Amino acid sequence: MGRKEVSNATLSVDQYRKKIGKQDWKKAKKDVKATKQLKDMKESAMGVKDVALIVTAFAIMLAAIYIFLYMYLDQQPPAK
Repeated sequence: MGRKEVSNATLSVDQYRKKIGKQDWKKAKKDVKATKQLKDMKESAMGVKDVALIVTAFAIMLAAIYIFLYMYLDQQPPAK
């Protein structure tokens, strides 16, 4: 007779644990969704580093073109 009481108690404990697990899963789902949304927002937005990199690359390209044209056009024809 003592065994029935013990096994019945474990069933209620298991049910309680399942309820807690479901509640935690619901919380975890919400947290995961929020985290994914934040990550997607950060990935889609251009950061300061990206803008600085683009501007720097453009400036270097312009400087290279300017130097090339300066050296090419600066040459004078030989005097006779």
